[in-house]
Amino acid sequence: MLTKASYIQDSEKQPFTVATIEGLGEVGLILFRDGQLAELKELERLAQIANIIRDNKGERVFSDEDIKVHIGEKMPPVVRDRVVQKTLEVNGLKIVQEEVKKN
Repeated sequence: MLTKASYIQDSEKQPFTVATIEGLGEVGLILFRDGQLAELKELERLAQIANIIRDNKGERVFSDEDIKVHIGEKMPPVVRDRVVQKTLEVNGLKIVQEEVKKN
């Protein structure tokens, strides 16, 4: 059961959700807190992806030193785009095509 103490303790950790991304598999994706989206927009695209992808504890998978090789050179551009698109979706920032058709 939720208590104030448990909420405060959990709120100190970066919230994330688990999603499956074609070409990458199951990954943790950051859930934005106030101001984080604006901060992320200031970063270059590859650094954004490094900050978005999380492990099962909510920690970054890729360090700043990993960006050039592991994200820039080894991760296909289509997968990088999918990471960003899925992140927007899980944060409620992207309208899914099906929702548009319903309206």
